Amino acid sequence: MTPLHLEELYSLKILDTENEEVFQNIVNMAALICKTSDSAITLIDKNRQWTKAGTANAIKNIPVENSFCIHTIASRQNIYIVDQPETNELFSNNPLVKKHHLRFYAGVPIKSPAGTTIGSLCVFHLQHHQLSEEQVNALQLLGKQVDLLLEQRAAFQQAQEEVRELQSKEGINKLMLSMLAHEIKTPLSNIQQLLGLFQQGALSREELTHLVDDSQERVDLLICTVEKLMYLGTQLLHSSSRRMKFYNIEELVRETVALQAKDIEAKQNLVSISCYIDTDVYVDGIGLQLVLNNLLHNANKYTTSGNINIWIFKEKDTLLIKVADDGKGMDKKTVHTILNDSPIASSLGTKNEKGSGAGLFLTRQYLKHTGGDMFISSLPNMGTTVTLQITEVQFIQEMNKAV
Repeated sequence: MTPLHLEELYSLKILDTENEEVFQNIVNMAALICKTSDSAITLIDKNRQWTKAGTANAIKNIPVENSFCIHTIASRQNIYIVDQPETNELFSNNPLVKKHHLRFYAGVPIKSPAGTTIGSLCVFHLQHHQLSEEQVNALQLLGKQVDLLLEQRAAFQQAQEEVRELQSKEGINKLMLSMLAHEIKTPLSNIQQLLGLFQQGALSREELTHLVDDSQERVDLLICTVEKLMYLGTQLLHSSSRRMKFYNIEELVRETVALQAKDIEAKQNLVSISCYIDTDVYVDGIGLQLVLNNLLHNANKYTTSGNINIWIFKEKDTLLIKVADDGKGMDKKTVHTILNDSPIASSLGTKNEKGSGAGLFLTRQYLKHTGGDMFISSLPNMGTTVTLQITEVQFIQEMNKAV
């Protein structure tokens, strides 16, 4: 299937959900009107056909290569009919024909709210059968009713999510304001002190130049921190703003490393990337890149003339990314503080680089908010390994990109 098809399907969050009466009523009505033994509402996933609602002989999951409904999608017709499939080269060896004795199939396309065909409302019979013009029209009307139900279901889900977001906004807003106040206060206080000393004539030209450079560094840090806080905060407050798309995950990681290439070179660190995923990944790429950028920044900050290794792999339906360095490391108390959702004061890097400590805290909050988590293994002077666990993903094989 195409990435667009799967993006639309996954955005509905309907796969593997419980049966719903409104959909079951549709298939019951379709079988009754078309006078067939069975009917089903099916959705085509990356490697399977999944049944949302069906009558007695409807199979919940079948391999996509055995699907009749995928041909309904590929045909781009208003209705796709197969009579006598046992004599049709496309279907004669299909298990549904040989084992389950299917002898008639008719399917109409089901579309997502965006208009992408994602499945079929179908009727099928264990004997040869035909549909009248009235039955064809009725089946098509029922298919459009399924489209409408999907649209209404998606709108209801979005409304529920917005209610949950509103309920959590107050606490998150307080957290964001508190952290912003903390991050802004220190640099501004330093600048204020600098201006006061300058006005009193207490600074030499050399001292003034040095302090201005230091203040510039603090302002740059402030701008970076505020941008990070605002982006991650937006994601925490508005889950619907996450930009879920298919990404080549190795390319995404390499792009992130390239953004910090100068800093990494300046610290004389070497970065290696090992990717064990041969699939595109449906994920919030912007959020993931921001999280990776923060972890890579920290690994480089606390390492000099060392190695930073990044591993990308998956376990079942979970994306895992490990970032490991052989730098300063952290003691158990610091690790415990981070993993217990408490903001920490950032320590100086190996070249006395300053930091805020907010990025790592917000990174974990963002991961937890999106159904993931972060794990840390570290010892002083033994380096640090951070593992990202990302569950809000889908994988697609390259071979399944096209019908």
